[in-house]
Amino acid sequence: MLELKTNVIQDPELKDSLDLQENDRVEIIGDAVHYIVNDHLNRVFNYTVDQQKIHAALITTFASGKKAIVVILDDIGYVYYVGDNNNDSYIINVPFSTESAWSSPSGLYLQRHRSSDENLNTDLPHIFCLNDPLDELTLIKFDGKKILSLFDSIVYVVGEIVVTHNKKEKKLSFWRSRFIDPESDQSIKSSRNRRRESSFSREKNPDLTRSDSIHYTANTRLSEKFEEQGLAYSTIFSHIESFPITGSTSFDSILGNGVLVITTLVKELEKGYMMLFRLVRDRSPYFLDSLQLHAINLSAIKSKHLQKIVVLSSKGKVSLESPMSPSLPIEGTFRSFRVHGATLYLEDTDGVQRYISLDNRASNSLVKWCLSVIRYVLPLREYEIFYTGHLYALFAFKLSHDEAFISSILACFTFFSRDKVHVEPIEDCNEAYSLSSKFHFKKEILIASQLSSHLDYSTFKNYLMPLAITLHFISEELRLDSVVKPRKDQLVALLLQITTWLKWPRYCEYYNFDIAETFLSIPLSIQVDVEEPVGPTSILQWIIECLRSQSTVPFYGLESYGLPHSCSTMFPQTLSLMQLLDCLLNPNMTLQNLVEEMVRLGISRKRCERYPFGILCIIFTVLEIAAEEYSPNWESEELRLVNRLDVDSFLHPKTPKWVFNKQDQEVKEIKALTSTVTDSTLVDTQSFHPYKVVTDMIFREDRRLAEVNKLLNYSSQITIMTEHFDVDLSSVPMQQKVAQCICVRTLSVPIGAGMLTYGSKNPLPTEKVTPRLFNFTLHLHPGTLIIQPNKEFVTQELTEWPEFNVGVALGLSISKFSKEINTSWIMFNRPETLTAYHAGFLFGLGLNGHLKALATWHSFIYLTSKHDTTSIGLLLGLASSYLGSMDAKVTKLLSVHISALLPVGSNELNISPLTQTAGILGIGLLFHDSCHRRMSEVTMEEILASNESELKNEGYKLAAGFSLGLINLGRGSNLPGMSDLKLVSRLQVGISSQATFQSLEAGSPGAIMALTMIYMKTNDLEVAKKIDIPKSRYLLDFYRPDLILLRVAGKNLIMWDEVKADYEWVKYQIPDIMLSQFDLQEKKVLSSDDLLLYNVLAGICFSLGLRFAGTGNPKAKEILINFLDSFIRLCHLPAKTHDERVTAVTVIRCTQIVALSSSCVMAGYCDLDVLRRLRVLHGRMEPVNYGAQMATHMALGILSLGGGRYSLSRSNLAIAALLISFYPQFPRTTQDNRAHLQAARNLWALAVEERCIIPRNQDTKQPCIVPLNVVQKSGAVQKLEAPILLPPYDSISSVSTLGDKYWNLKIDLDNNSDYRELLRESQTLTLMPYDRTSSKEEPLNLFPKLKDTSSPLWNLVKTSRLFQSSNSPLNVASLQESNNKTSLGVKLLLSMDFDNLTRDRLLSLQILLQFFESCWTGVLLNKFHSRQYLFLSRDLVEDLSLRVWEYVYSHNHNEESV
Repeated sequence: MLELKTNVIQDPELKDSLDLQENDRVEIIGDAVHYIVNDHLNRVFNYTVDQQKIHAALITTFASGKKAIVVILDDIGYVYYVGDNNNDSYIINVPFSTESAWSSPSGLYLQRHRSSDENLNTDLPHIFCLNDPLDELTLIKFDGKKILSLFDSIVYVVGEIVVTHNKKEKKLSFWRSRFIDPESDQSIKSSRNRRRESSFSREKNPDLTRSDSIHYTANTRLSEKFEEQGLAYSTIFSHIESFPITGSTSFDSILGNGVLVITTLVKELEKGYMMLFRLVRDRSPYFLDSLQLHAINLSAIKSKHLQKIVVLSSKGKVSLESPMSPSLPIEGTFRSFRVHGATLYLEDTDGVQRYISLDNRASNSLVKWCLSVIRYVLPLREYEIFYTGHLYALFAFKLSHDEAFISSILACFTFFSRDKVHVEPIEDCNEAYSLSSKFHFKKEILIASQLSSHLDYSTFKNYLMPLAITLHFISEELRLDSVVKPRKDQLVALLLQITTWLKWPRYCEYYNFDIAETFLSIPLSIQVDVEEPVGPTSILQWIIECLRSQSTVPFYGLESYGLPHSCSTMFPQTLSLMQLLDCLLNPNMTLQNLVEEMVRLGISRKRCERYPFGILCIIFTVLEIAAEEYSPNWESEELRLVNRLDVDSFLHPKTPKWVFNKQDQEVKEIKALTSTVTDSTLVDTQSFHPYKVVTDMIFREDRRLAEVNKLLNYSSQITIMTEHFDVDLSSVPMQQKVAQCICVRTLSVPIGAGMLTYGSKNPLPTEKVTPRLFNFTLHLHPGTLIIQPNKEFVTQELTEWPEFNVGVALGLSISKFSKEINTSWIMFNRPETLTAYHAGFLFGLGLNGHLKALATWHSFIYLTSKHDTTSIGLLLGLASSYLGSMDAKVTKLLSVHISALLPVGSNELNISPLTQTAGILGIGLLFHDSCHRRMSEVTMEEILASNESELKNEGYKLAAGFSLGLINLGRGSNLPGMSDLKLVSRLQVGISSQATFQSLEAGSPGAIMALTMIYMKTNDLEVAKKIDIPKSRYLLDFYRPDLILLRVAGKNLIMWDEVKADYEWVKYQIPDIMLSQFDLQEKKVLSSDDLLLYNVLAGICFSLGLRFAGTGNPKAKEILINFLDSFIRLCHLPAKTHDERVTAVTVIRCTQIVALSSSCVMAGYCDLDVLRRLRVLHGRMEPVNYGAQMATHMALGILSLGGGRYSLSRSNLAIAALLISFYPQFPRTTQDNRAHLQAARNLWALAVEERCIIPRNQDTKQPCIVPLNVVQKSGAVQKLEAPILLPPYDSISSVSTLGDKYWNLKIDLDNNSDYRELLRESQTLTLMPYDRTSSKEEPLNLFPKLKDTSSPLWNLVKTSRLFQSSNSPLNVASLQESNNKTSLGVKLLLSMDFDNLTRDRLLSLQILLQFFESCWTGVLLNKFHSRQYLFLSRDLVEDLSLRVWEYVYSHNHNEESV
């Protein structure tokens, strides 16, 4: 008798991990319940705080279908849902002490504890149902005369079967339970959606204590409680059968073939019982039979393939029993066993631990799949017999999974043989391995003979044909996967052996063509006459027929052979290919629809590569065409399938921003490193930033960026050429004078340097950023003289605000997309003593929005230090981070620093005027575009305050004007709730106030800026006239000349749409009284008579620069450069008299305004024309002051903003920020804040817009240079080379890539509204490499390689003219490089060994040729119009196709003749 052999557990520590118990379970451990999933602890529920005993813990599914864990304590229960998207929990009231709880199909059963003094004759219920955590407890209704008595207790529940045990009558009863939906049965009272009130609620009985409610006895009072509560019925019990059994201890069950087997063990009698019930859908189960076993232990073991009862007899023998399948004895004697999942652990009489698994996982997927398919084909009883033979082959003969499966298959056939295979019984398993392998499957056939002699396969008579056909369709499925060819060949050999026994000649011929080696089958005569079915069905031949007819022909599938239709789902590749072919040949479906169908079917690009090369070439040809004509509505799956990762990266970015990693940094060559030592001009003074590789690509043709880098360097020694000075630098006083001038120029650099390095860093969480310090060392060249300014000159007051600007530059260099900036990082970078550097650093972080991460209490720590620059930086930084949010906490912080916002009668603030100025400006930022009435009223009152003090000076009132403008930015007359404030009229009074009312018109600049910003871009002519300058000389004399500039600029910003980039518009803006002075080229001397003209021209240029900011408009640039040249010329005119010197100051200021305006237009472009002029301005020292130098360096920074990666926006906020930053009243000294707060000069960061398009190679992930075609809405077409700044996004219609190196990518911004925002956010185009250029290599003449082959196919092909020359179509096609796999298919075709031509190779070639033949007519012609030459030429297809058909015909003819 065959016995299963077990394996010894070598490592005792692994005895619990050999198999996973895949179902989840709960375990009670002390005061906790452990929820275990797949043998891993998932959750722990602790009830120590409740101080109650855990009576039960189980997993159930409520009537709503939700899975939950239920834990029952003394008087309370917990319900925890464990679904994927549901983690709700509930507390339920348990009005009695629970004896036991069981899971039911619609909730759980609760069995109350019955006390010893309870009346035994009462019919009070003791078992209740709970169908939902929000429902009341319900009762059980009985169908029939049989009911539960007080002595009946639930001992086991499986499905609808409930097993109860009566201790008094000593019998087991079996019941069928049925759930009644309260909502569908009007007789049942529903308590859903009503708060649960226990039947033992204290509200009904205030004298009832908790202890009484737990142990309430079943007396008359209890009966009254049930009646008062009105408990409903939700479950019906129907009695099935009862058995007199005494002392049953354990229960278990198995299910198979519609039969439920419930087992119980009576240890005292050493007996086990099996009760068999037939389960019928929608009918009550009925009892079949009962079986008795001699056993000292019973347990069910369940696997995916088999369910058995493990029986341990008193003699130590273990067997696996089931009424539906043969018994499986296990070799050896054992003391005990336990079941874990599908694994049986045993301990033999020697104490050795052993195991055996019924779900022994196959080592390859083919066996798993075959078992799953056969399980569909065979009835359950026959499948259990089949799987039993498989287990015997595995554990009795110790075969591999492949050999065991083949043996179990062959056993089904050898059982019916007339002449049994004569073999001696195999006593030793090693004998099987010693058998000769000259004949295929001899060993497996011998094992199969042994199996068929021990197992009864008589019922398999009608299933031999389905088994063979099933294996055939499995082999056809495997033909569609070239990776598993060895597995397919093994299965085909098995089928050849089986069909030889069954005497199916057509099938034998079909399989014999696939066998590469000589196959010698073992003869065997089958008694059963199995008629050969039609066929054999070939999926590849079916594809050829469909392509030939260009329609879907009938496919003889499994159902055609009488097999169940459900089996078709086990062949996904065949089904998928059939649907794809139907889509391809459907005239109403495009190739794009075919791609969408592939995605729906789950066919990936990697899966396509595993198809036979003929199908592969067709699919990849389709995918290449679809890649060029992709649909804009495709999701990521479709785009990845056609290998358009470039489009996918743009439409579905995985990360919001592409940040360069340090691995992207280029490695410098030794020559580049040494050149920085030998040539000081090549030193890169800026620290490396990750985007340097991009900036180098943008300005790859010259060193303009390096020049800007050098001009904006403030931390390196400066070398000056002495011959450039007209004075003698040999004297110490003159050297000090030059050193001091250079020092002042160096102090003005940081703002411009911050613009250059904007957004260039992404610091690590542990990285400490440090500011670069000023270096005032001066080297006089030629010579070696090094000089420095006197220490008395370089004071703390001198460097305070420049150091503040250094900190702002450092903060702005950190990208706003950096994710590592938080409170801890900011505190990590805080110095022990607060400095101006750190104050500016906070402001810079705030401008990029990073101060939102700063904890509030840290803000108080900063502010309580009373460090002025720190307070200014923090207040402005917080206001910038919370821009327009009206955040309450930040409002409070700002309000306590503004006297106007404090209650009347408050004490004087011990706060510096500059801090209050920063506070009033911060209010405007925080309440940006909010039209807040209170804040508007306060700021207007501050502008119009008549008295001027140290606090309310011009700078403070200007900040109030900016604040009022920001609050109502661009709203014009649409100011809800503020009509009574009369903003326009009151501000107009402030604008026209004379010196008799206000000292030097301190409030006029603020009023002008407020009115300008409120009516910006509104084109309100009436307001523009009120702010415009008077047209008569007499009235002009009443205004400060610098206010004339503000009025002209303000008027033009209001009349936004009227600003034109042409000289006619410029000339129209000049008053008639000045037209005679218009030509600046005629100016030979400096005269105060021209002050008004200079300011008017500067105002016009300023408004022109803001109007075309960041656009790179060539007309605007030309106008501004023309005026800049004129002003630079005027700056070189001598200024000897007082009048000339006064005029020279105005000329210098106007020059800086025009220079800034020019840079605004060309922001980020680093235009050489503007750069050359700014370089000249940078070189001046006297009589240029600190403010003029600052303006020059700001112009340099804006021109090269972010290293060419950023430009300026033209939104209302951006224009306002630029107006504040470039306010044309620059400080005279580093300490000058009277006219304008220096910290506000850094608000330009709010106007920055990233428009640099960066293409990158999908393969290398590196930036690359790609031609672009940019079409603007105006119709203008620009040819650019990316990386480069794009025009403003609102003006672009479409962007497309050009060239042959990458797939062309077109982004149509007009027709797809989301694309504009995607382009704005990503700034990156990921491009797929694709070489469209033809190969320059000489075609290879393949004829010499073919002349020695003897294949009949090649004998025909070699004679074709297509192979006679090196320029033959096939030779040329074999050398073409393409992104798809079609050319690869040609190369593969040429490299195949046609001496061993198999059916799959020949059919793949036929599919390929038939496809390209069909592409010239019918449905495929419409879909592949003008695309037929993607792979092969028409002549080649026709010629090679003819020879293939001839070869197939000759081969078949030779087969028939033999």
